[in-house]
Amino acid sequence: MRNRGPVALILVAALGCASEGDKKTSAVPPEAKIGKPLPLGKIQPIDLAADPIFLFWTNSAGTLKRANHDGTSMALLANDGGISGSLALDELYVYWTTNGGFVRVKKTGGAIEKVAEFNAQAADIAASDGKLYFTDYDKGRVMVGTAAPDAVEAAEFVTGEKHPQAILADKDNVYWTSNDRASPSKDGAIRKASRAGGGASSLAENQFGPTVLCMDDANVYWAMPAGAGDALATAPKAGGEVKVLATGVGDVTSCVVDDHHVYVSDARGVKRVEKTGGKLVEFGKARKSIGTLVQDATTLYWNEYSGGQIVKLEKL
Repeated sequence: MRNRGPVALILVAALGCASEGDKKTSAVPPEAKIGKPLPLGKIQPIDLAADPIFLFWTNSAGTLKRANHDGTSMALLANDGGISGSLALDELYVYWTTNGGFVRVKKTGGAIEKVAEFNAQAADIAASDGKLYFTDYDKGRVMVGTAAPDAVEAAEFVTGEKHPQAILADKDNVYWTSNDRASPSKDGAIRKASRAGGGASSLAENQFGPTVLCMDDANVYWAMPAGAGDALATAPKAGGEVKVLATGVGDVTSCVVDDHHVYVSDARGVKRVEKTGGKLVEFGKARKSIGTLVQDATTLYWNEYSGGQIVKLEKL
């Protein structure tokens, strides 16, 4: 998931990598590969999201489109001149920020549905099972909205947070980054709350400004950029030991994780490290500035801002 919000990315306080992980990553090819544009033309994608079947993107013309992962069968899903911010997906819908709140449309197309009203800018959004969660950075809140025929103002889910920013949701919980101040400091945290309610708790504290999140079934991963922690770390969703996987992530803006590796991107390219930790290896080079990094089982994808294209890179 990408970094979207008013704060620069920051990393974990603890440093260090597992020597065994260094040995494992030595097998990674030494030269980073260059991604290949999909046959979509210059579509000027602003944000990008993916599920196992489709890629979804928005552009500055106010359209939401989708295509197969190989770039075929491009289709228009919605026209909305108010589109801004980032995309979020659940099993059935695509969600986005628009003027005065949030809306969604079925992945198969159809009418745009209101989700919730909100007259400020969300730092990040996440969706699960028909509900949209988002972070209100300025007021220290995590909010929730549920689509209804007459959408009402988004409700407070958790309050009293320290500048919440990146956010994720699964079937059970919501996870987000928290930082006491906008400037890099070791007071960041990874926070968690049950979707059923009951208040928030910390999965990790004393982190050096975490602002990028990704997750798998068991763990949450976060990155802190150069100028702060400059590291990638992880902790179990259920709670437990915080582990630093790698250092030297740079100005990271997105991360994704699969069965074997965690991938992080900055404007210039993609790096990866084994999930057990080790050396962070240059894996992919960008032709133009990378936007959001997404994936499927075999391939990485990203949108290139200045190039106006969506690019793919095989993981093998």
